[in-house]
Amino acid sequence: MHDYVHSFIPDEDAASPAEVRVLSLKAVPLSEPQKIRVTIQLTPFQQPPDLAFLILDQNKVEVASVSMIETVLDEINFVIHIRKRNTSLSGAYQLAVDVLYKDLGIVDRKTLDFEIP
Repeated sequence: MHDYVHSFIPDEDAASPAEVRVLSLKAVPLSEPQKIRVTIQLTPFQQPPDLAFLILDQNKVEVASVSMIETVLDEINFVIHIRKRNTSLSGAYQLAVDVLYKDLGIVDRKTLDFEIP
């Protein structure tokens, strides 16, 4: 097994934890409708934040979630899988993300409405 060690060195003009913000958030359904590509860009930060992502369906029921602990990247692309089974996935959804720090709680929250055709 390999140990992975990453040194985080912030930019000189990086934001303090209380000032970290979501600059952009995108959700794009892929060819397999249960897969959603998520792209997020944050302000450069002094300390790695935690990120909590949540997708709600049109009935405000949680259908997917992802947590990232102390991310060192300020731009992230990943795929979330919707957990709905045996029903049509077409319709309106909402993606929400919280940027948080253990000592401060949520410092920014962004939501985005999107559709699965």
